[in-house]
Amino acid sequence: MNNNMHLQGEVGNCWAQAAVTSLASTPEGAEMLATHMYRDASRGVTSVHLQEAENNGNGAGGSGIYTFTDKEIIEASKRFGTGDGDITAYMLATEKYFQENPAANSTRSNGSAASEGATNNRMYEVLTGAFHVTE
Repeated sequence: MNNNMHLQGEVGNCWAQAAVTSLASTPEGAEMLATHMYRDASRGVTSVHLQEAENNGNGAGGSGIYTFTDKEIIEASKRFGTGDGDITAYMLATEKYFQENPAANSTRSNGSAASEGATNNRMYEVLTGAFHVTE
């Protein structure tokens, strides 16, 4: 993941981009992100695993896995931002998860809607399945 090359797009998703970029900047976070994404170049698809989605029984067969074609990721980059396709894939997976589980979109650390203008704490929760608190 090239966290220096992603520019925010049309939606207010800086909170999610900040969380993914922050995780990528630590050895543990980078490993977690790398093991939660799989690229199948021969099929032109990328799969993303969201731990909270798995904990809630969402994603393909309740696995927390969301799969997108290259075309879907390219199209989404027009909304989410340009640059790193990995961040776009994580944003797409989060969007799908919130669509499947509307309660997850409104159940956040601070209780407000998570689709836009949320805090990076919410994205940590979605990615890791753990409640995250900053001091």
